[in-house]
Amino acid sequence: MNCVYCQKDPGAKENGMWRGFRDADTNQLVCWHCQKTHYRYKFQNKLLHGQFSEFPVMALNPQLRLAL
Repeated sequence: MNCVYCQKDPGAKENGMWRGFRDADTNQLVCWHCQKTHYRYKFQNKLLHGQFSEFPVMALNPQLRLAL
């Protein structure tokens, strides 16, 4: 998954969570590095000014791992 601003994939933490968030208002994936840029552009829209709607994103699909 790539950030809409920097077009890079920041990867995931060990727990499988993507290093960023999905904004529910704009439906954009944003890495933590681009968070300030995202809100600068988002708040230019008067309807979205002051709204924060960050949701965590699971980066990896959990898979069953069998012990051999």
